[in-house]
Amino acid sequence: MKIWHLNLTRARLRVDGIGAAVRRLAQAQEDTGADVSVYGGGPATLEVLRGRLASPAGRPDVVHFHSVFRPLHALAAGRLRRMGVPYVVSPHSGYARESLDRRRVLKSAYAIAVERAFLQRAAGASCLTELERADLAAFAPRLAGLAAVIPNPVGPLAVPRDAAGPGRDRALVVTLCRYDVRQKGLDRLAGIARHCPDADFAVYGEQDKNGRALTDRLRRTSPPNFSLCPPVFGLAKARVLGSADLFALTSRWEGLSMSLAEAMSAAVPCAVSTSVGCALPFAAGGLGLVLDDDPARAARQVEEALADPGRLEAWGRAGAGYAARTFDPQVVGARSLELYRSVLAPVGMGAGRR
Repeated sequence: MKIWHLNLTRARLRVDGIGAAVRRLAQAQEDTGADVSVYGGGPATLEVLRGRLASPAGRPDVVHFHSVFRPLHALAAGRLRRMGVPYVVSPHSGYARESLDRRRVLKSAYAIAVERAFLQRAAGASCLTELERADLAAFAPRLAGLAAVIPNPVGPLAVPRDAAGPGRDRALVVTLCRYDVRQKGLDRLAGIARHCPDADFAVYGEQDKNGRALTDRLRRTSPPNFSLCPPVFGLAKARVLGSADLFALTSRWEGLSMSLAEAMSAAVPCAVSTSVGCALPFAAGGLGLVLDDDPARAARQVEEALADPGRLEAWGRAGAGYAARTFDPQVVGARSLELYRSVLAPVGMGAGRR
């Protein structure tokens, strides 16, 4: 099977959860023997794709679009339809109510003019969680009926577990994410830090296109135990996770955070917002701490958790077990190919090209 993954955007970020998820999914599919290509970039990439679609031998069997409300995706989809190539869509939380509320007037107009037609002609969808599928159902009921729930692939992650840290006598709560204050709830996290003065809170990431003014304000008003730090990768990221007493994700909305999945895979105990706790079975599965939306109450929860090493260790073990069962790249890769085959079967395009 020949597969194209498209994540077309003009944005250039080192901290890009969608990009990381696409690369890992592509690798998982390649490991099954599929012929997989990943395309990012802006208008220049669109021209490259047009050239490759012009030749029947160069065309893919199926195209997987990642993220929504992207004009370049709509343009590419139009060419795919003319070539008879089916495509599936992954929203990556783009249809969450809170996400739609951001730039609502512009998105509403774009939805009427472009987005709903883009979805109407999609052959299927891949959602990261049942919550994301519910968001898709509210925005595009027809496509939700063609959606599969397939999480991001994350393999076992070994980190040097040194919760105390060299010469450190204070607890450390770590977050890895873009500096998108509104979505990632960094204002909430700073509020928790303010009410939890005996622990340090460090956010490793970089500014994205959303709300730079909110980030600047957060820098000016956050308590001294809250820090926005440069992004970390590879071994440096592993060391950061290994030094954390707790990994926190206070997002107001989320698809499936790659950093959270990595922390769980590494058996780092995790604390999440109620939104994330609804998307993953944190409470029911004992996977970690679900934080109250009120920062003062959430701070008390954090303080109680940090004072209970046994509970932290149990959360870490449970999270790692869940990650091993749910995010296994081999399983995720196989399930994604099943979705593509279901898309290809009705139009007779998959036989002999798998």
